[in-house]
Amino acid sequence: MRIAHPFAIVLAGALLAAPAGAQNAVDLRPEQRVRIVAPAAGITQPTVGTVVEMRGDTALLQMTASQVAVPVADITSIEWSRGTSRLGGALIGGVIGGGVGYVAAGARTEVARSNRRELGSDTRLLFAGAGAAAGVFLGSLIGEERWRRVPVYAGAAPGGSGGELALRLRF
Repeated sequence: MRIAHPFAIVLAGALLAAPAGAQNAVDLRPEQRVRIVAPAAGITQPTVGTVVEMRGDTALLQMTASQVAVPVADITSIEWSRGTSRLGGALIGGVIGGGVGYVAAGARTEVARSNRRELGSDTRLLFAGAGAAAGVFLGSLIGEERWRRVPVYAGAAPGGSGGELALRLRF
């Protein structure tokens, strides 16, 4: 009796765990927030929706104002929501707020010059800092949604034709 090499056993396990052609590679659950692209169903841009229910191989999604039935086989791209990041929102808000404050200080400086009053050179930095602080505060309240891309395999929908895998083990 010959014992298989440990690498061959690991490789065989990995190949057997790979998605088969007849499996549904997209696992959607009710109340899950998703962002999908399904050109055959008329969804050509990434669109956010919430899974209402699964009806066989079709997902019923709640889009902005209506419910849409999307065959899972038509989905070419899918991302799952990972929730909201307060830190990401704060960073984006700080950058936008700082930029708005800097531009506002420039406009304020021009008004002061036309009125023949001189403002200090630190005015732009003061306005930018105040704008950044306000942006960080508001951005942390609003947050930024994070997404996780889920692989979609061609031909992975039920009824699809998938490849075959032959594996021979000798003991």
